[in-house]
Amino acid sequence: MKHSVETKRKMSERAKGRKHSEEVRRKMSAAQKGRGGHFAGRKHTEEARRKMSEATTGRKPSEEALRNMSKAQKGRKHSEETRRKMSITAKGKKKSEEHKRKMSLSNAKGMLGKKHSEEAKRKMSIAQKRRQERKSLSL
Repeated sequence: MKHSVETKRKMSERAKGRKHSEEVRRKMSAAQKGRGGHFAGRKHTEEARRKMSEATTGRKPSEEALRNMSKAQKGRKHSEETRRKMSITAKGKKKSEEHKRKMSLSNAKGMLGKKHSEEAKRKMSIAQKRRQERKSLSL
């Protein structure tokens, strides 16, 4: 039996704002849970894995894909262990002159538009005087 458009509208109006009972909510939840996808519980064969690897080897991701991958990583925090490993890996690596120049430029932007506090100025002044003293003593 098909409901008329008017009957459907009335049924819809009556159902709006209605709260489902706990029992109904449990049944709805159970109905949504299933076995998983069509490949759930299976594994690819070695041959299939090799073919997939060959198909993607050497392929460069598109600009859009790179943007999406970057966006997915934004806000992600590295664990302490990962940060330690990255630190160890980076130590002792020689940086090109261009890389050094870029680092210098990015660091220069750090204080752009900001002013040092009086306390910071005082500390920098003391540090500078100490450096000059050490330099004059070593000569």
